[in-house]
Amino acid sequence: MHTILSLVSAKLHYEGGKSTGLAGLLGLGVALLIAFNWSIVKSILDFVGVTALADKLGLIHPEAGYLTFIRIIGGILGAYLIVIVFTLIVCALLWFVCTVLNSRLGDLLGKAMEWLVIALVVSFFAIICSPVLIPGYIFIGITHIIRFIKNPKQYKAEEKEKRRLNKNAVELELTRTTGIKELTEEQLDTNRMGKLLNEDLIEKGLDPFPITVQKESNEITIDKTINRLNRLPMPGDYKFIVAVTYDREFFALAPCPRYINNIDNSIYFWGVKIYVDAKTNTQTHENELIVDFDLKAFDMIEADIFEHYFDVSDSKEYNQTFRSIRINDPYKDFVKKTYERYFSHVNYLKQDMEEKSQKGEYYDDVLLKFNKFRVGNEDVVDLLRNNDINEQWAENQ
Repeated sequence: MHTILSLVSAKLHYEGGKSTGLAGLLGLGVALLIAFNWSIVKSILDFVGVTALADKLGLIHPEAGYLTFIRIIGGILGAYLIVIVFTLIVCALLWFVCTVLNSRLGDLLGKAMEWLVIALVVSFFAIICSPVLIPGYIFIGITHIIRFIKNPKQYKAEEKEKRRLNKNAVELELTRTTGIKELTEEQLDTNRMGKLLNEDLIEKGLDPFPITVQKESNEITIDKTINRLNRLPMPGDYKFIVAVTYDREFFALAPCPRYINNIDNSIYFWGVKIYVDAKTNTQTHENELIVDFDLKAFDMIEADIFEHYFDVSDSKEYNQTFRSIRINDPYKDFVKKTYERYFSHVNYLKQDMEEKSQKGEYYDDVLLKFNKFRVGNEDVVDLLRNNDINEQWAENQ
């Protein structure tokens, strides 16, 4: 439910931003144009016969203009209802005939009828609400003009920021919640029992009962991102971090020792651009993520361009794409070069400490750099590298 509401909110923000901008200004412009040139517009309506037809249908009130407006809206709604009923009857007959004949055309007509009904109902309510919508568009347009006149730079900046936030809003929200599973009934029952026990356990000075916490978002901080990626990449590793830039572009960040990339005290990651899209599943009618990549090479990317970071390790869609990335040559080359750079620098620091030790010099500063540079899975990767080197040597004998 949280996901659905968030997606609806994102969609409403998008539609609101789109409608309150150009549409509001156009509505205001058209309304003002008609108001200031009503004599010309009325002459055109008289010439084409619209006024005479409306008079014959009894839509024009000779004395009260507001009654004329109400009658015209009522006439449009009445005609529209007749069109809706007639169209639905024709479609229903066609669908019935095609279904009886067991034709594929019947299935297509059935789906077409669903969309047709939705379109007719939406447009019907749009006509009903037009007396409110039209003044609303005019009012919105006026507010935009006032904001622009008052501070053009601020207005442009706010509209630009609104467009930025609307870009890939659905994809961003899906990434934030993809793979998150709700707690099972068994876990919920265990939590309830744990909460009842914890008060007594804490009073007695004992450790509280472990409670399973419901994960609400995949988003993590930059500090957690740095810590999780601060390791050597493994050949079969696909647990990447998804990072999203301020321009709403998506990247997959691979593991890499942090201090390999230390340049002028700035933070850098190694990653590749991915392409994320949201498509509606025709069967479940729910939004689903489509993740793709055009893998050329892993590049070093400065962290300043990123706005969001996501741990998507439980996402089926992202993991499927990341598994494809890891078997491609660019990722293998990245892993190989990372090993060479890392172990080359480790050996350099070891040699530096050894030389200073032999000379009787202090090497505390080098030791500090050495301990800071090393990563947790160094020994495992070093063992794998030595096995590969020995196997290659044996093959060449």
